[in-house]
Amino acid sequence: MSHAFVVLNPVSGIGNVNLFRQKLENAFTQSGWTYTLYETTGNEVVKDVVQAHLDPPPNMVIACGGDGTISQVASGLVNSAIPLGAVPLGTWNALAHNMGIPLLPDDALKLLVGPHSILEIDALEVNENVYLVNIGCGFSSSMIGSTDRAAKRRFGSLAYIWNLILQLIGLRRIGFHLVIDQKHRKIRSAEVMVVNSGLLGLRELPTKLNIYPYDGKVEVCIFKPRSILSMPSVAWNILVSRKNHHPEFRFFIAQSSVTIKTKKPINVQGDGELIGKTPIEIRVLPHAIKLITPERIPFL
Repeated sequence: MSHAFVVLNPVSGIGNVNLFRQKLENAFTQSGWTYTLYETTGNEVVKDVVQAHLDPPPNMVIACGGDGTISQVASGLVNSAIPLGAVPLGTWNALAHNMGIPLLPDDALKLLVGPHSILEIDALEVNENVYLVNIGCGFSSSMIGSTDRAAKRRFGSLAYIWNLILQLIGLRRIGFHLVIDQKHRKIRSAEVMVVNSGLLGLRELPTKLNIYPYDGKVEVCIFKPRSILSMPSVAWNILVSRKNHHPEFRFFIAQSSVTIKTKKPINVQGDGELIGKTPIEIRVLPHAIKLITPERIPFL
């Protein structure tokens, strides 16, 4: 009999946690699966909880929550043969958007217990924790830092969009010292984002940058808009016109590591959660996580 270890964040963007528990029970019992459910409290180290439940190994480990919860669970599965399943219950759900994972809980659960594929994807590691979408500092981390949980639960993704607009209105460039695969670069930019599987999480893959989450490398994206008026042009070139160059945008390839330093410490976000301040060292982990995906992924 197949068995799953399930990690649920009960305070993620879901509306009714009791209803989701019932959906979980129905999906697994009807498919002949058993499962162990762990609900996070915010006081534990999720990576340690996951690793404590890998002996005997379950057939899969499932993260039910937002991108932050999924990355916390993934941290306990680095280079493991056990696949990671995701039920997106967060506000933005960038990983699910870009990987084609169903956004409705019923459909996501049906994928896990039914036909699916497993894709070995890369990860970004910081202090032994991994992130699957991106790590950024600048206006992305300022936006996340100014969006509280109450606003996210009340307004959903609109809370992020409103705070992003506010950050862009007061846009400023910061001096960054980057070390990309041991090569030093000094730049002034409004945002530095190390991208593994998506810039925004709006089904934008692949961009002209050839961002693929399984190619053993990541993209270091540098956004240098002069003002908020420049952002539509930059976004149009990258996401719509699929161009890989713009006067206010640059990118570099990293295959092993990225270090980001600033004169004064600034916030850093990883997969939509604040994870510390600069300086920060990021390691690229090729093919580190076996992610359960639909049999057909949009960008493959």
